[in-house]
Amino acid sequence: MGVRSRKVAVAGKPRGQKTAESGRAKLQEAADRTLGENSVGIAQKLLDKMMEGNVTSARLLWELAETQDETESGKKKRRSPSQARSLAAEPKWEDEVAETAAEGD
Repeated sequence: MGVRSRKVAVAGKPRGQKTAESGRAKLQEAADRTLGENSVGIAQKLLDKMMEGNVTSARLLWELAETQDETESGKKKRRSPSQARSLAAEPKWEDEVAETAAEGD
């Protein structure tokens, strides 16, 4: 008869499986690398969309520029509503031509 050994369960990460933490870190690294490689194109596309009237692109571009200013100065500024957020909070602009046409009917 052979000698049987007793296996003891040990707490820890299962063998052969990657944790969500390492997957998330790899995804963040890949996203950072992709953004770095394509940053000029992304900024140009945001600018093009902003010039077409896309408010979301304007806000994002503005926020990115403000963040860069804070990073370059080396100190964090007190967060106050950005100009883009202030503009977004204003009432929606209505076309005067449409209003005039509606009044004339």
